[in-house]
Amino acid sequence: MSVNSVLVTSFSIAALVDMLAPVVLAIFLARRYQSRWRYWWYGVLVFLLFQGISRIPAMIYLQRLPAVASALQKPLWFWSFLLFAAFTAGLFEEGGRWLAFRWLVRPTERHWRTALMLGAGHGGLESIGVGLAVSGALATYLVATLLPPESFGANASQVEEARKQIAASQGWEPLLGGWERLGALAIQLALTVMVLQAFLRGGRWWWYALGAHTLVDFTTVGLLRIAGQAWGTQIGAVLTEALVGTYAVVALWLIMKLRQEPSIAAPSEEPAMTLQASDNASAPSER
Repeated sequence: MSVNSVLVTSFSIAALVDMLAPVVLAIFLARRYQSRWRYWWYGVLVFLLFQGISRIPAMIYLQRLPAVASALQKPLWFWSFLLFAAFTAGLFEEGGRWLAFRWLVRPTERHWRTALMLGAGHGGLESIGVGLAVSGALATYLVATLLPPESFGANASQVEEARKQIAASQGWEPLLGGWERLGALAIQLALTVMVLQAFLRGGRWWWYALGAHTLVDFTTVGLLRIAGQAWGTQIGAVLTEALVGTYAVVALWLIMKLRQEPSIAAPSEEPAMTLQASDNASAPSER
C-alpha cells in the first residue's frame, strides 16, 4: 500500500500547529506584556486537575456504561447528555480558573496580562494534548501502511481498521484540527479574562464565563452532529470550524474590550464565595 503524502503533510502541519502555537503564544505574551511564566504553569495545572485527571476520565467512564451508551442512541437523551457535558466542562474549567485567581494569584497581580498568560497555559495543555493525539494517529497510519498486516499479529484487524478510517480522510481535513486549536486558544484566553472580571467588576462575570463556555461547547458539537447527518461529515466539519472561527473573532474582540481594568482597584480583602451573581459578589457559590 502506498502512503498518501498529502494526508501525511496535513497531519504533520496540524500536529505542529497544535503543539507549537501555545508555546509561541506564551513567549509572545511574556515578551510583549511582561507576563510571568508561573501563571502559564498555573493554567496548565488548572486544566490538568479540573479536566485531565478528573472530569474527562469520569465522562469517558460514564459514556461507556451500557445503559448510558444505549440511551445516547435516542435523540432526546443525546441532546440532554450533550448539554450536561457542555455545562460540566464549563463548571469545572471556570471553577478551576476562579480558584486559581483566588488562591494562586496575588490581588496586585489580578490584571489582564496575568489572565492572558494563565489562559494560554490552560488552553495550551489542551492543545498540546490534541497535538500528541494527532501525532499518534499519523504514526498509526504510517506503520499500518508501510508494514505488512502479519506484523501486528492478533491486532492486525484493529490496526487495519484504524488505517482505513484515516486513509478515508481528505488531504485537507486534518488542517481543520489545527484551525480549531487556534480558535480554541483565543476562546480560552477570553474565558480567563472573563473570570478575572469576577474579581474586578463583580461575581456575575463568572456566570457569564460559565454560560459562554457552555454555549460554545454545546453549539459546536451540536452543529457537527446536525450538519453531519444532513450533508455529510466533511461539510459538517467545515461548518463547525467556521462557527469556531466566529467564536474566536468574538473572543478576540472581548479580550481587547476588557483590556483596560476598572478604575476602582480590587478590594484588599479576598472575596467570599456566594450564590448571588451581583456586583458585590466576587465569585460563584461552592458547587
